[in-house]
Amino acid sequence: MAVDQRSPVALPIDALPLGVAVYRSNDGVTAVNGTWTTLTGCSAATSAGTGFLDAFPETEQASLLALVERVANGGPAVVTERRLSGERGTARWARVRLHGVEGGESGRCVITLDDFTGVKQREEVLTHRANRDWLTGLPNRIAIMTHANRALTRSARRSTTLALLFIDLDDFKEINDALGHAIGDEVLRRIATAFAEVIRPADTVARLGGDEFAVLCEDLTSPVEAQSVAERLLGAAARPLTVDGHDVEVHASIGIAVPIEDAVSATALLELADHAMYRAKRRGGSTWELSLVTQIAPPDPATG
Repeated sequence: MAVDQRSPVALPIDALPLGVAVYRSNDGVTAVNGTWTTLTGCSAATSAGTGFLDAFPETEQASLLALVERVANGGPAVVTERRLSGERGTARWARVRLHGVEGGESGRCVITLDDFTGVKQREEVLTHRANRDWLTGLPNRIAIMTHANRALTRSARRSTTLALLFIDLDDFKEINDALGHAIGDEVLRRIATAFAEVIRPADTVARLGGDEFAVLCEDLTSPVEAQSVAERLLGAAARPLTVDGHDVEVHASIGIAVPIEDAVSATALLELADHAMYRAKRRGGSTWELSLVTQIAPPDPATG
């Protein structure tokens, strides 16, 4: 017998491969199938009435109930993705579909759950890889630029100050040439850890590539705070290192860019920090230089 796919309640709900709950406006959930219980960890008894909402994070329950009521009372079908939070649903995801019952009484909604935890986990892994540096595990250039553009918007809205620090390790090529890239990579990993240890909790450190790093500092009271962060980063870079029996000496040059006008893009900020870093190198390295950025540029379309 052909079944109208728009009306999943036409089949006995235990015959469906999806988690199913039947909802009535006056009574809440009146029935669930076995797959619903398996996915959510909530039995028919605990799902009854509005108990079915316990399968979802508390912060999402009110909005989900509003959607269910809207669909039950003639609204269009809804498809949404939700994290499950029941006893068995921790760290699981479901695609939630809300259907009205065609040709049936009003005030009814069928809720179906399609477990797609595996798909979601693969998406999260791919997103993580796309935004993380493969060597150090730090955010990469794409991630820090996206974060910087968002931070610039927040800073303009709150009238706060931020800074972007561009860090380049001095003469790092000599380490790779003398000791090999394997030791050079380990030095970069240790430097990344050292930088993460000395920044403020609200700051973000990223690896841009090669021996270049960046630190985004938000909610500063003045550029002086960014200069203090730069001093700590210089100290962290200069800590004595012994890698595979080799004593390694590392120093850094840092450029600091602080926007003092709205509408400065992350790209313009990074470029000015880069220029300031080269001024620090020309002074002999192991120091920082500051640029106050007044260049006006539109937000970066790719990362805004």
